[in-house]
Amino acid sequence: MRTARLKGKASDERWHIRKDGSRFFTNGVMMPLRVGNVLTGFAKITTDLTEKQRRAEELQRAHDQLELRVKERTRELAESNLALVQEMEVREIAERQRIDLLGRLVTGQEVERRRIARDLHDQLGQRLTALRLKIASLKEISAGHEEIALRVGRLQELGERLDAEVSFLAWELRPTALDDLGLVDAVGAFVNEWSRHYEIPAEFHSAGLTKARLNHDTETHLYRITQEALNNILKHANATLVTVMLEKRDRDVILIIEDNGHGFNSNAARASAESGMGLGLIGMRERAILAGGELEVESSPGKGATIYIRVPITN
Repeated sequence: MRTARLKGKASDERWHIRKDGSRFFTNGVMMPLRVGNVLTGFAKITTDLTEKQRRAEELQRAHDQLELRVKERTRELAESNLALVQEMEVREIAERQRIDLLGRLVTGQEVERRRIARDLHDQLGQRLTALRLKIASLKEISAGHEEIALRVGRLQELGERLDAEVSFLAWELRPTALDDLGLVDAVGAFVNEWSRHYEIPAEFHSAGLTKARLNHDTETHLYRITQEALNNILKHANATLVTVMLEKRDRDVILIIEDNGHGFNSNAARASAESGMGLGLIGMRERAILAGGELEVESSPGKGATIYIRVPITN
């Protein structure tokens, strides 16, 4: 009333109470009534806004509830995200520990291979050489005794074959070319010797790595992957041609091993390690991971197999 008297009108929105006690919400405008300059009363016009107000209040409650649910959901998501991050950190730590342990095991294996290769060469190799010399002397003594000479000849062939097998095994365990000449010559020599020894045609090609020397561990891992791949081909593929390619691309070394053998289901081999081939793939993949790279396999039954390894060049 004071505002209406001073300003000519006044409006407000508020709840009112009817005579029967029920509440209703109105929008009202009050104006002063004057006769001349004498205030004689007030007039008020109201609009019932009860339903509108109730809908507005319901909408506000719904909005408040939605805000509450959003906050609760946001909190749940934040908690889930935190748990996921923590789980990822735990897995990352576990993976680092696994790779570190794997690296130690592989290093231990290489040391043991070197020791066994040395023992084979120094001890068993010497004994086999002595055995072959004794058989040769027996062959001279048995001259004129056809049956004895024939048996001694067979013993001599067996001794030579055994000596060759032991020499190949010692060389396979730790080739001196890998230490002395580097990865390219060592892999090339292994492919050629493997092909000659098992009488399976094999080709070796290299590009961009003629004079390059890689990190010692990287060279060892790539060499062992080549060994494992060729041994798997020997055991499982029944291949008539094998191709090994080693090349430098930008800052990576690429090793590709292909064969035209039986092939296999690469997805099944990844999912299961029940077969020897599956175990071989796991070992090669772990070697690639230790070298900071990756290994992929493409194969299908009857169409041969391709093993693709990419590792970064590190000094």
